[in-house]
Amino acid sequence: MPHFARIAVPLVAAGVTVAALYPANGSTADHSARRTTSLVDALRSGQASVRPPAVLQHRLVPEDRYAMASGCYVLRSAVSSRFIGRSGSAFAATATSTAAAPFHFQALDLGKYLLFGAKRDFFAAAGDPTPEGIRPATDVVDGYVRGTGDETLQPVRAPVLTGTGAAAGGVDTATVPVRDAVRGDGVQSAAAPSASAEWVVRQSGRGEFRFLMAVDDHDPANPGPLNPRISATLTATKSGALSLVKGDKVGPATNFALRRAGGCAHWPEIQVNITGGFPHGATPYSETSGFLDAHLHGMAFEFLGGRARCGRPWHPYGVTYALVDCPDHQPGGRGALLEDVLSGRTPGTGHDTVGWPTFGYWPRHDSLTHEQVYYKWLERAWRGGLRMFTNLLVDNGVLCELYPYKKNSCNEMDGVRLQAKRLHEFERYIDAQSGGPGEGWFRIVKDPFQARRVINAGKLAVVMGIEVSVPLDCGEYLGTPRCNAAEIDKRMQGVYKLGVRQMELTNKFDNALTGVTGDDGTTGAIVNSGNHYETGHYWQLQTCAKTPKSEALQRYDKRQYNLADQSGGKVGRDAIFGAVLEAAGVTGAAPAYPAGPHCNIAGFTK
Repeated sequence: MPHFARIAVPLVAAGVTVAALYPANGSTADHSARRTTSLVDALRSGQASVRPPAVLQHRLVPEDRYAMASGCYVLRSAVSSRFIGRSGSAFAATATSTAAAPFHFQALDLGKYLLFGAKRDFFAAAGDPTPEGIRPATDVVDGYVRGTGDETLQPVRAPVLTGTGAAAGGVDTATVPVRDAVRGDGVQSAAAPSASAEWVVRQSGRGEFRFLMAVDDHDPANPGPLNPRISATLTATKSGALSLVKGDKVGPATNFALRRAGGCAHWPEIQVNITGGFPHGATPYSETSGFLDAHLHGMAFEFLGGRARCGRPWHPYGVTYALVDCPDHQPGGRGALLEDVLSGRTPGTGHDTVGWPTFGYWPRHDSLTHEQVYYKWLERAWRGGLRMFTNLLVDNGVLCELYPYKKNSCNEMDGVRLQAKRLHEFERYIDAQSGGPGEGWFRIVKDPFQARRVINAGKLAVVMGIEVSVPLDCGEYLGTPRCNAAEIDKRMQGVYKLGVRQMELTNKFDNALTGVTGDDGTTGAIVNSGNHYETGHYWQLQTCAKTPKSEALQRYDKRQYNLADQSGGKVGRDAIFGAVLEAAGVTGAAPAYPAGPHCNIAGFTK
C-alpha cells in the first residue's frame, strides 16, 4: 500500500500539539458555541468528504437530537408549560424554572441517552424488565449461517453460554427478546442505569424533542439501532403528570423543550488532558505523516468466547462498567489462572481487582487479560500522533473450546463477524460523544484514498483485518481441506462486505491455505499440541533445504527446541495462545525435530 508509506514514520512537524475534547476538569457545560475547528478553508468548503474533528459545544437550545451529548439541560413540557422537577422518588412537569431538575445527557448511542440527575441518579421508567437492572450489552450475540454464499446477510440468534459452554438456564434464546416491551406507567429516580433509563430522543420541532423507550428484540426486520422499534413515549398531562404511553405517540403532550442549565452532577470519565490544535493536512489528498500501528486487537474483549478479557474499550453506561475485572478473577485476583500463567506469576498470587478509578494493578504491560484499548486511551494516542491503525479481528477456536468461561460462539469466523459489528458500534459510540453521525475522530476506512482524506481531516483512520487460524472456515484435518475454491470465493465476498481489507492467511495452526511459521521455546511446544488438536498432526518442520549465505535472503520458520526455553518470562504478543493451552492442561509434548534452521514443509496449498 504505497500511499501509506510515509505514515510509518514519527510525526515530524515541530511544535504540533493537539486539543482535548474536554477540559481537564471534565466540564462541558460552559461551552457557548457548538463546534470549533482549525481546518483550512478547502476542507471547510466541502472539498473533503470527511468533516474535521468536532469539539462539541452546547448552545442554549440544542439544534438537533445529537447536540445535547454531554450537556446539562432542563426539560419543559409543551402542554403544562412547566419544567420537570422532582416529586419524591418520582418526577413531574410541575416545577418552576428555579426548581427544575437538571440532567446530564450521557450519550450511549447516536440519539440515545441516559439522563443523569443532580443526585447522581437516573431518570427512568418505573418498571425495569432487564434482569439485574443491567443492560446486556454483549451477553447475546449474532451468529451467522455459514455456507449460504453470503454470510453477512443471514443473521441468526446464538445462545448465551455459561462457563461450561451450555446454554444458560436451558433457555432457547433464538425466540427470547433481549429486552421485554413491557414498561412502567410513570417515571422515577433509579440508582443505576438500566434498559428503563435509556431514552431515544427525536426532534419534534425547533428546540422541542420527544423521549421514547425502544425495544431491542433482534428481529431481522427491525431497521436497526439508529431506528429502533418504539414501545412507549413519555407524555405529560396539563396537570404535569408524566406517563409512558404505548407506541410511538406524536402530539403536543409528548413534546419537551430543552434549555441549557447548570447544576448537573459530574459524569465520571477518564480525561485526555492534552491541549492544542488538531494536526491535519492542507488538502484532502496531501502527504500524511504520523504514526501507524499495523497490528492492534481493539475488539479482543469478544475473542476466545468473550470472557477471557476483563473490561472493554467502551460501555454504553460508561467507564464504571467498562473497566472492571473479570468475575472469575475474584476473590482478590486469586482466581485469575490465565492472568497468572501469562505474567509468569505463581497461580493464586492474586491482584488488585478494582480497575477504575484506582487502577492499582492494571493496565500494565504484562497483563494481557485486562483491557488496554479504552476509547479515551486510544483518543490520547491519536492526539499524540497516531494517524492510522489496522484493527485485526482475532480469534482461535481451539483456545475458545478449551477455555472454561465463554458466552460466544467458538467458530473463528463468527468471532470475526461479531468483532466487526463491535468495531462499527465503537465508531458510532464515539460519534455519539462528538455530536452526531460522522462527527467523531474515529473512522473506519475501506481504501487508501479514503484513509488519506480521513487523516488529512485530522481524524484516525482504521483498517479492518483478520487474524485467525482458520480463515474463511478453511481448516484441514490430516491434510484434507475442509473447504473448496468456490466456498472461498463466496466467503471472501462476505468478509469484504463487512469492510475487511487485510487478512493473514493463518495464525497459530496449519490450515487448508498454508502452513504456519510456528512458535519457539516452550510456547512453541504447547501451541504445537494445539495444532495437533486442530488438524490431527503436529507441525511438519524439517531442516531447511537451502541456507542462503546472504542474511537478507534467509527466510526461516521458528526454531523448535526439545528442551525448555531458558530465555525468561512468557510475556509477548503471542504468549496468550500458549498460556490458554497450558491453563487448560495441554502438556506441550511435541515431536523431536532435526537440527535447525527449521522450515514448515506445508507451504501454500493449491
